[in-house]
Amino acid sequence: SQGSVWLVHGPISNSSSLGGADALFNGVAGGDLLGFQATAPDFDGDGRQDLAFSAPGTSWGFNNDGAIFLFYGGTLSGSYPLSNADMVFSGEAADNALSTLTVAGDVDRDGTEDLLMGSAHYGSSSTGRAYLFLGAGW
Repeated sequence: SQGSVWLVHGPISNSSSLGGADALFNGVAGGDLLGFQATAPDFDGDGRQDLAFSAPGTSWGFNNDGAIFLFYGGTLSGSYPLSNADMVFSGEAADNALSTLTVAGDVDRDGTEDLLMGSAHYGSSSTGRAYLFLGAGW
């Protein structure tokens, strides 16, 4: 499946549904698996939460290289094409399946959250690779 990410602004109640989502992000093609992982810290230090999510099956730069999409916070509403992402990180080669992301905390202690990403299938033997991106003005 291409996958989707729905953003629902809080507060969330028992009657909240995906049909009432404030923002919607859709994968481009079947097998993208958009929304495999998602997180919403403040990467740029502006006091607003940002949104990052992965699509391990997408072919953004290479066939099945995977990608992580970052949208800076603010008023996100409506439907967003992935090409409108503020930043896109994609795998380094075909079949890398860049997909894992997590907030690493503030590793460099500059007051902004840092992002750790991973590609389990990196390299000819799928040895994997991790990437750390420090916040302070991406």
